[in-house]
Amino acid sequence: MLNHAPQSSSQPVSILGYPVAALTLAQALAAFTSLTQVPGETLPAQHWVTANPEILMLAQESPSFSALLRQADRLLPDGIGVVVAMRLHGVPVHRLPGIELAEACLAHCAQQRLPVALIGASPDTHAAMLAAVKQRWPSLNVSFQHHGYFADGPEADSLAHRCALTRPALVLVALGMPRQDAWIAQYRHLFHNSLLMGVGGSFDVWSGQKQRAPKVFCALGMEWVWRVASEPWRLKRIFPTLPLFLWRTVCERVLLNNG
Repeated sequence: MLNHAPQSSSQPVSILGYPVAALTLAQALAAFTSLTQVPGETLPAQHWVTANPEILMLAQESPSFSALLRQADRLLPDGIGVVVAMRLHGVPVHRLPGIELAEACLAHCAQQRLPVALIGASPDTHAAMLAAVKQRWPSLNVSFQHHGYFADGPEADSLAHRCALTRPALVLVALGMPRQDAWIAQYRHLFHNSLLMGVGGSFDVWSGQKQRAPKVFCALGMEWVWRVASEPWRLKRIFPTLPLFLWRTVCERVLLNNG
């Protein structure tokens, strides 16, 4: 079901210096369909990043990853911390989970018979994911698929070129962050009229190997609590990242007000 959140601002919101688009799921899906339905016109591929606090904090520490995010066409508010930061700027945005956006795009591609490429995860997980996706959307045209166990360099080059030859409208890459977005940034020039997006652990969920949080956790923006309870090792990644992220965004807002 599409997110009927309040109408968002058309202007991106600067969070730690990175422009995050205040889009609903319906608006993001409309942007994707407009990219793939331009008759007779060749458009450059787009790279979207569903941003959470961990991603934006990594960009603060890594100049190369920071540059990669700035080259992306859209940063979208995945992660409740980013949503809170945007609301501090007065924007009534709601969370846009990457897995939900990916599923909406897959459903659209299945309906319109648009080719899709799926790259990433272990061979076993990839195979299970592929079977589950085809069962969920029987008319989905998977024009290219490959697991994520390939080496950078010539092997990655060959894979990207073979994928691009199938002219996919949607390329979902599950190589983990930041590798998935680095792969997209390196090879996006090979694609046209396409959306390329990193989807993290979505393949694990679609394969049935992992479960998303119950809907009530997602609705309350507490999906991270479920993840920590299910996988306690995530606690080391969330803390101190989340508190530090929120502190920096509050400081950013105070400086903006005093500027």
